[in-house]
Amino acid sequence: MVRRVVWRVACGMWRVALGYGEWLDVNRNACVISWKRFDDWAALIFKYARANNLIGNVTTLYDLANGDDSTAAEFHGLDHRLIHRALIVLESQKRVTLLKGANIAETGVKFLDVQ
Repeated sequence: MVRRVVWRVACGMWRVALGYGEWLDVNRNACVISWKRFDDWAALIFKYARANNLIGNVTTLYDLANGDDSTAAEFHGLDHRLIHRALIVLESQKRVTLLKGANIAETGVKFLDVQ
């Protein structure tokens, strides 16, 4: 049993270190893992924003993940925690401003015009 726990933690640490996951708590009891790196999701989301004239506009994380306009997007239906983490990457790149909402789905996202 101890081996399984150690293996899970080691796998989680490896995936998080490579940018494919994020710990959900400080004790590392659970993490969210994706098949793409957060940088890759961030690039897809920003490309979508450019293609759909969202630059300069505000939308919500929920609308990005589940809105009617994003049904053809690769990130449509993706776990909100994964999209939020990708948006944090975009925020660190100064490509979006995140506006705190009542919950993660209501997080506001303003896409910024950067070249």
